[in-house]
Amino acid sequence: MALHAAIGARAFRVALAADSAGISVWRTNEDDLSVEHLKIAPEEIVEKQVGGWTVVTDRSLLDKVAKTRLEKLPNETGGVIVGAHDMERKILYAADVLPSPPDSTEWPNLYIRGCEGLAHHVEEIGQITDGQLGYVGEWHSHPRGHTPSPSTEDRKAFAWLQEYMDVDGLPAVMLIVGERDHAWYAEQMT
Repeated sequence: MALHAAIGARAFRVALAADSAGISVWRTNEDDLSVEHLKIAPEEIVEKQVGGWTVVTDRSLLDKVAKTRLEKLPNETGGVIVGAHDMERKILYAADVLPSPPDSTEWPNLYIRGCEGLAHHVEEIGQITDGQLGYVGEWHSHPRGHTPSPSTEDRKAFAWLQEYMDVDGLPAVMLIVGERDHAWYAEQMT
């Protein structure tokens, strides 16, 4: 306790004197009590009003889905969104996206997300974050030359997602990544 209190007191003074934001984590090695300092550069926050909700994420999540789309072309790809809901303020925090499970079907004009290992991965994230993060929705890409406008199949998938999430009183959330941009859909798909 004294070790972390001393680190925290010093870190607080350093943070107050800093010109920019930063994220720091200190980890103690149980064997020799050495301390490791992890510095993480914060990403630009991105907020979008959609369907009565505010979706909050960061630039790295959007870069990650765009990069994954490019790597999988000419096929579509996707996965799930991990994050948290603030029901009182109607904010959805999208913290990360998980890649397409290995049993998914990826074609040039259709994506069907599989489920192999997915439930375990999401449960593990919940355990690591003490229930703070979990499944919040789905994401997928569109092929070359296409916008993130929803297709007929996307609308069907979103209707299923609405039913699934409604059981827990949560909004349906989907992110579609197109050729040049992305679009979030929450509660309804317009």
